[in-house]
Amino acid sequence: MSGFNGWNNHITWLINLHFTNNEYDYERLQELAEEGRAEYAEAYPDATGFTISPLDDEEKDFVRGLVSDLADKLKEMVESDIDDALEGSSIASGFISDVINSAISDVDWYEWAENLLSE
Repeated sequence: MSGFNGWNNHITWLINLHFTNNEYDYERLQELAEEGRAEYAEAYPDATGFTISPLDDEEKDFVRGLVSDLADKLKEMVESDIDDALEGSSIASGFISDVINSAISDVDWYEWAENLLSE
């Protein structure tokens, strides 16, 4: 599967849709993204704002690191939410769990992080 509603794939779009469509999760996402934007502002105080397309190689590496760090945090958050939802359930192992894990493995965490930081 390639491309879906402007995203690399359907599952990345779906994860973004669900996590940005309720206030609690949206606020969690914004807090994580704001941490990255604040780190950028501290490192590049003369910049006019956060950019995914920085001008020099050093800044590009810094931004890639921020996006990767946020991607890791997003993955941990989603996996933790799934674990909490499945805890104590008979579906926590077996077919349903395998389907969920398979879908989650296809999420483009970097794309999602990049999108959140760009908002």
